[in-house]
Amino acid sequence: MAQVKDSVELFEVEIIDFRSTDLAVPDQFLPAELYNSITDVEGYLSNFSHAFVKEYGQGGFATISLDGLQPRHTQVFWNGLPVNSSTIGITDISAYNFNSDLAVGILKSSDAYRFTGSQMGGAVIMENYYRSSSGMKASFTGGSFGQWGVALSGSQTLMSSKLKLKLNVGFDRAENDFKYKDYSQIPIEVKRQSNAGYKKWFVQPGFEWRINESNSWQFNLLYSTIDRHLPASILSPNNNANQQDDIFRLSNHWKFKKNSWQNNLIIGYVFDQFGYEERSGSTINTYSNYNAHKLVINETLRYKVNDHTIKLGANWLNDIATGSDIDKVKQIQGALSSMWNWNLSKLRLDLSSIVRGEFSSTAQFNVAGNIAITQQPLKNIPLKFGVSGHRNIRNPTINDLYFKPSGNKDLQQESAWQLNGEVSYGNVINSNKVDFTFLSKMEAYGIWLKDMIIWVPTNKIYWQPINLTSVHSRGFKLSNTFRIDNETKDFIFYGSQFYNYAVSTNQSNLTSSEVLFPNDLTIGKQLPYVPVHQLKLNNYISFKGIFTSITTQYTSERFITGSNSYYLQKYWMVDLLAGYRYISKDDQHSISLSFGVNNLTGNHYYQEIAHIPMPGRYYQISINYGFEKK
Repeated sequence: MAQVKDSVELFEVEIIDFRSTDLAVPDQFLPAELYNSITDVEGYLSNFSHAFVKEYGQGGFATISLDGLQPRHTQVFWNGLPVNSSTIGITDISAYNFNSDLAVGILKSSDAYRFTGSQMGGAVIMENYYRSSSGMKASFTGGSFGQWGVALSGSQTLMSSKLKLKLNVGFDRAENDFKYKDYSQIPIEVKRQSNAGYKKWFVQPGFEWRINESNSWQFNLLYSTIDRHLPASILSPNNNANQQDDIFRLSNHWKFKKNSWQNNLIIGYVFDQFGYEERSGSTINTYSNYNAHKLVINETLRYKVNDHTIKLGANWLNDIATGSDIDKVKQIQGALSSMWNWNLSKLRLDLSSIVRGEFSSTAQFNVAGNIAITQQPLKNIPLKFGVSGHRNIRNPTINDLYFKPSGNKDLQQESAWQLNGEVSYGNVINSNKVDFTFLSKMEAYGIWLKDMIIWVPTNKIYWQPINLTSVHSRGFKLSNTFRIDNETKDFIFYGSQFYNYAVSTNQSNLTSSEVLFPNDLTIGKQLPYVPVHQLKLNNYISFKGIFTSITTQYTSERFITGSNSYYLQKYWMVDLLAGYRYISKDDQHSISLSFGVNNLTGNHYYQEIAHIPMPGRYYQISINYGFEKK
């Protein structure tokens, strides 16, 4: 963003590679009111990226998927740590607070291979950055369904800004008190359910210590707990369930720079605790839990000379998981990687390649990587073209291998080939003390995935995972972002558009050369829960502190069976936000009051998951106070 807007303060954030997409330090480009209205990473990615986010009810578990694949094919990183569940391989991104100075980005597949991977469609990164100023932020949010929340964040610089401290805490809750009609096409009849209630709180301390000009140490810790009271299921309307998730993340990042050399070492610890209980009255029908511990070590050595950059990396990951349905299991993964980048500045050409060899205690050694080319043909026109090819692998999860009694220790790795092409344009025009910023990008992709792991019914009473299908995912993405600022910031206009077209079809049902289901109705059909069309529109306008924002989303039908026999209805969602923001004359204090209406049209067909309730029209009020001393 610094290339197109020279008035922003830059923060040093470790970006995995140059081929990143949708990467932003959000409050440097989003208007402050939009930024403050988002409480978690789910909210940001849902509105301001091409990602498809599935929410298991209001305030429920939320997963992310990219490029027409499944959530387990998207790797999520938090300050250098792969935080996907050790057991099932997916991540609840609603557990990560957004108002904590995060840089959030989406990377394409093997560009994320500086870390232990297993991504297919891409990876999401979350990196904390530290400001060179001291201050605090406080917010209160309240609304329909007994929902209310508070969040506090503070930062302090010491020792002439060599030491930066930060603390973020927050609490959020909602009651299980609204009813909704289930318009899923299976079963056809309309039924009524209540939503999920929840309580969520988090604490996140951290510091950055620039020991000297060559050395720095960044420490980040996060503890969050979410207690959810889940709705009754369609099949068992008298049941109720509770789910509790506790997460702990600890990341230490050491950087050392000298001349053309830079060394990065990350050592971290990830802990997840999950508990689920379903009851009929006082009788426990289902109970499950797991504890997962993950130790991560990642080392990267970078050398830059003239137009060439070389990175050599090694990482090691040790997983230990136990649970009611899994005996104590230990899984080790590791990799060696090398990256070469050649930037021909005179030709405005950038070449890059990555090779990664990955080993695991539960899978065979394999090689992945990519090659990418980007060029700006005309010197004075910021129009760039890029093409890249990728080879990716993904190991089976602990659940796939060891879940009792149906785990399959004979599972093979999933593998995929991917081809991407893109065109991007970005420019800033200054006219009469007004800045016009425009960013546009179009991308097309194709992914050929082999040996995808799915769970199928057996001749026994349980389902079992097998390497069954080959999948072809293809599509394109188009994004445009526009912003107008005048010199005094009395007037701001912001608009963004994200369109995603994804066709992702099952191509076969083979294991080796054997056809398992000769009359399989899933061949050539769209994968479940992958919308073909998705459109996101964001519009914001502010004049002398008065602001309003309209966010619109369209999601096409999503099939909920592999045969595409049943589906969730397509829907439009419209959210409205309006309010007033006051800034003191010295620019140190600000306070804003806003009122929002979500699902403005009262859409009853709004469902992310079949039979999981989502609310109709509901309301929200927010108060935000900020203080910053530069």
